[in-house]
Amino acid sequence: MPTGHEKGVRSLGANRAQRRKQERELIRNWKEKGQYNQVLSLQRNGITQKDLDKAYNEGYQEGYMYASECFLKKIYAACAKELIDAGNTNDSVVSFIRGVDHRFTVMFDADDEIDDVYKLIGVRLNIDRHAIERIEEV
Repeated sequence: MPTGHEKGVRSLGANRAQRRKQERELIRNWKEKGQYNQVLSLQRNGITQKDLDKAYNEGYQEGYMYASECFLKKIYAACAKELIDAGNTNDSVVSFIRGVDHRFTVMFDADDEIDDVYKLIGVRLNIDRHAIERIEEV
């Protein structure tokens, strides 16, 4: 029957001491990095409206960039597929997509320019969630 003085039992005590030392070191490092102060501040003051606004704005910007990248890829791909189906060559499709990209980034900064294009081609776009007819000939 073990008495507690065997070699294996003593090593458990040493392991416990090592684990406690590692935990203390982790806590000390955590405090030094400032996370401890941030948590204490949140516990004392709670999350302020400024914190919420900052988090909202950061999330909104990140989501907007992600959505716009996906949206533009889909638009470019749809335009390319339609042009290919209409019998255009690869070179003309690439040229068209580059032209569209140029117009997106350079020309279409104002609503007046978009309205001018709608007047030129005789089509009004209604990109509304509840719209029945998205492309309406005027």
